[in-house]
Amino acid sequence: MPLLGTRGAGSNRGFGFGGGGRKFIVATGGTITEDGDFKIHTFTSGGTFTVNEAPDGETVDWMVVAAGGGGGSRVGGGGGAGGMRYSYPNPEGSGQPVTATSYPISIGGGGGGSTNQGSKGGNGGGSSGLGFSTSGGGGAGSWATNGGNSGGSGGGGAGNGSTGSGNSGGYSPSEGNPGRPGQSENSSGGGGGHANIATPAPGSTGGQGTALTIRGSSQYTAGGGGGSGRPDQGNPPGGAGGQGGGGGGTNSPQVMITSGQAGQGNTGGGGGGGGFTPPNIGLNGGSGGSGIVVVRYQFQ
Repeated sequence: MPLLGTRGAGSNRGFGFGGGGRKFIVATGGTITEDGDFKIHTFTSGGTFTVNEAPDGETVDWMVVAAGGGGGSRVGGGGGAGGMRYSYPNPEGSGQPVTATSYPISIGGGGGGSTNQGSKGGNGGGSSGLGFSTSGGGGAGSWATNGGNSGGSGGGGAGNGSTGSGNSGGYSPSEGNPGRPGQSENSSGGGGGHANIATPAPGSTGGQGTALTIRGSSQYTAGGGGGSGRPDQGNPPGGAGGQGGGGGGTNSPQVMITSGQAGQGNTGGGGGGGGFTPPNIGLNGGSGGSGIVVVRYQFQ
């Protein structure tokens, strides 16, 4: 039994009288979930992360993903993934400090898929949060435009066109990778992903995204769109979208008349390339997937 007038040992969990107890961040905004002792704020549209209490030494982890670029038309390339930057995982106390203020969150919209052979897919919109920004994915080349656009990750080229370069923001570590150039008029390149460049054309699969557990379970984001191909001309079929939300490129023999697949929403995935159906009909590229912002911190 303790002597009168003595105090129990203090702790950062608030045991006893001496330590005063550890204080944690208190915040609102976005969709809030819990993962053990951590709160996760997920933003799939624009909003505000409002910090009401910000004790000294407490930090947050974050992930900011821009929107993917749109796929090209008529044997079009795959759209590039949106740029992806993050701080997770960090040792305790080494994340991003915050203050008791409001932080605006912006979510990029996906680039539109090309609807004719004379235009490229649109670039995705950038995302931002906590003072960190990312670049939208590059739109892909179409039959008559060839080269893909640069972006967070670059769009794939169509025909003999060049690829778009990645990491438009010039960040270190890089926010993304280039796509693949086209190989012939009948096979186009896939869009780059955050984790790697797309596989070589023909039949180019989009570049892979990156998996993080910042939301409590392992989830991929920022995969590139697949390039399209023409099996009716003896070429491999269109490539699959990269893991992380990328849309697949169209296989376009005469018996399969489809457009490129869209990138998955709130993943930053690039749109798949649209195909070609004789005589001279170009199929639309898929649109890019919108972006996402996630903030994580310990709350108990």
